[in-house]
Amino acid sequence: AKVTAESVLPIHTLQLVVNGEVAASVERPGGARRLDLDEPVKISKHSWICARCGGPGYHDVVHHHDGWRRGIFAHSSPIYVAVGGQWWMFDESAAQYMLTLLEGGIDYVRHTAPHSSPEHTTHHHGEDDHLAYLERPFHEGIAALHKRMHQLGIPH
Repeated sequence: AKVTAESVLPIHTLQLVVNGEVAASVERPGGARRLDLDEPVKISKHSWICARCGGPGYHDVVHHHDGWRRGIFAHSSPIYVAVGGQWWMFDESAAQYMLTLLEGGIDYVRHTAPHSSPEHTTHHHGEDDHLAYLERPFHEGIAALHKRMHQLGIPH
């Protein structure tokens, strides 16, 4: 796989990640404006692949010099690779964790996020129930995960 990262800010690590595990990496301890990686990667099953770059060891984030001191890092979207048939993957533990995150999102919207009273607020979405609008993506995510789990016969 060939991967290149370029930045106006120094980057120290470029990694190729396959199914959540680092498959290849290049490091420049002093940082560089460009890193290149060209390593063979064996894919023997349905997989996702992405590239990411950042500070030393990727996780040791170098901070930007702006007022927010944000970390300098980047992560590509995944590329899906099918091996021996139509692509599909499902990780039950990841799905259970996603359900926990989605439920936590609903709980945050309901009990933690600040809300202005409806009589003093106009929302651009134009719906009467603002909380329902905010919760909808979480409910849609939960429904999609439940549907997939049912299709695969996974109890939850």
